[in-house]
Amino acid sequence: MPFGMVNSCMTMTRAVRRLLERMDNVVDYIDDRLVHTKTWEEHLQVLEELFKRLRAANLVARPTMCELGATRVDFLGHRLGRGTVGLQDCNVEKVKDAPRPTTKKEIRSFLEPNKSPPSKPVTKKKKEKKKKKKKKKKKKKKKKKRRRRRRRRRRRRRRRRRRRRGGGGGGGGGGGGGGEDDDDDDDEEEEEEEEQQQQQQQQQQKQQQQEQEGQEQEQEQQQQQ
Repeated sequence: MPFGMVNSCMTMTRAVRRLLERMDNVVDYIDDRLVHTKTWEEHLQVLEELFKRLRAANLVARPTMCELGATRVDFLGHRLGRGTVGLQDCNVEKVKDAPRPTTKKEIRSFLEPNKSPPSKPVTKKKKEKKKKKKKKKKKKKKKKKRRRRRRRRRRRRRRRRRRRRGGGGGGGGGGGGGGEDDDDDDDEEEEEEEEQQQQQQQQQQKQQQQEQEGQEQEQEQQQQQ
């Protein structure tokens, strides 16, 4: 296969898997092959069959990259042999020679290496929860801003009405503090009235929808009859 193409790796692995079909003692992973058997005679038979299939497909195994007749083999970062799975010496040395962790992130990466792939779903859920919380906070802030704007508008309207009426010009200075409290109470009452009106409108809309659905069902039944 030519190098540099996007699908060259996948096409090569598919071709090799088809080539090694029904060979249970051969493991294939991209460009690595592992032959495992219990006896030496069986091992020679499997190797002979493997070489025949490679020759038929015009494929070559480089001798310098092959290791034959070994009781222990390094494969994909692990040391395999006689029913055991261990670590390679180079990986053990990396852990021994690793620098001392100083931050929380470094401690986690040192204690739990290769943790990121399995923990991705958990981190995604946490991020989604944080996003939902942020959205809720934004909605609450928007509602508060709307209420404040409504209150300001109502106060402005009341002030304009009072100015138009022109009442309480001389004695209005002393009662200024109490007027603001009255305005706040009136604002709350008006907000409650508006909420009640909205609820009534919603109930009316639901009733209308239910009536329309009932009429449509009756018409369908009449047509069927």
